[in-house]
Amino acid sequence: MVWADSEFEGKLKVVKVDCTNENKGLMEEYKVYGLPCLIVIKDGTVVDGSHHEGAITKQGLAEYIAKNTGLQASSV
Repeated sequence: MVWADSEFEGKLKVVKVDCTNENKGLMEEYKVYGLPCLIVIKDGTVVDGSHHEGAITKQGLAEYIAKNTGLQASSV
């Protein structure tokens, strides 16, 4: 996530949410059942097909971001 935050600085905002009982409502709202979980939200709406749960490689993350945002990484 640190890489994505740096790579797409100013174009993409990376947010980490603590998925404990404190944020149970968010987990239910966004249907988070496994961790880690990636979801792209644009203009307050979840991008269709962007829900991803489970481990992901740096290359996989770059592909996920490209597919769900149209942004291309300059380095992977």
